[in-house]
Amino acid sequence: MEGCSGLTVAGLGVSTVESVPLYHYRPGGLVLRLYTGPHGSPRPGGGASSRCLEWGVEVCEWMSRPGSFPAYTVGLERLRGLAGRWGVEAAVLDGLESWLHAPCARRLGLPLAARTQGLLEPGAEELGLLEALAAEYTYLLGGGGSNLALARTVEEAVGKGVWVEVVVYMPRPVESSLLAPPLQAAREAGAPLHLVVLDHGGGGPLSRLAAEVERLHWPVYIHSPPYSRLDTRCPRCGTVVATRREGLLDAMQLASGGRCPRCGAGIPVKGGWRGGTPRWFRRLAPEGVYWIDPRILGGRPAGDPGESL
Repeated sequence: MEGCSGLTVAGLGVSTVESVPLYHYRPGGLVLRLYTGPHGSPRPGGGASSRCLEWGVEVCEWMSRPGSFPAYTVGLERLRGLAGRWGVEAAVLDGLESWLHAPCARRLGLPLAARTQGLLEPGAEELGLLEALAAEYTYLLGGGGSNLALARTVEEAVGKGVWVEVVVYMPRPVESSLLAPPLQAAREAGAPLHLVVLDHGGGGPLSRLAAEVERLHWPVYIHSPPYSRLDTRCPRCGTVVATRREGLLDAMQLASGGRCPRCGAGIPVKGGWRGGTPRWFRRLAPEGVYWIDPRILGGRPAGDPGESL
């Protein structure tokens, strides 16, 4: 714990919730996005540098060389001031095991969301402080692999009333049968599923995968420009109730109570919604995130005793 005078961040920004990605949590709103720096909690043991193909370069590099990402400690009062100036609706803890910062981040006085890559499972204490969680699963290049941590995390989070969306990262389209762990976790939780595909394979393989998973679970979102499938449809009548581009909500139309305007079926949304991302923010951050150097807010290098923040 940082003593709760400030948060250690390697990246700081004002972001849309859609860019997290969270599509059913306060859609159309802005959040304070905190890419958290190293934490004092125990981390996975040795050998991390040999696991790049499993967990992805970003996570691998963070684990093998924590100093690769300069981290600065920013005072909570200054973060609150930024949140007020930008009119954000929540704070999102981003980065490896970001949820470990939740006990301190709650002192910002904002609803909290977080992302987790499932390397370590969030404890009940941290999960109880969150309003939403993007639970990430990285598809192993070798052909799958178990991720019991993901399933347990999703189950426990849902049990505590946390809104959950499952995010799957994979290098290329695969057979839907190889996505059994995240598919099962999403279905059992009733959670939206995001498939982030780095190589779309020319569109055909991705379209076939999309057709398979859309028969198994709703809602499913495909992230792989230019073949992204990001619209939300009513589960009963198929009416499009939300249109998006990566990181931006173009339009969302729901009837009172979060229902389809055509047939009245319920569309699950946590925390309310807006009709779209604010136009002024679209002009400022066309990809959904406006990054700010932590030093602008008086951030000090992590570990620098300095003066009190």
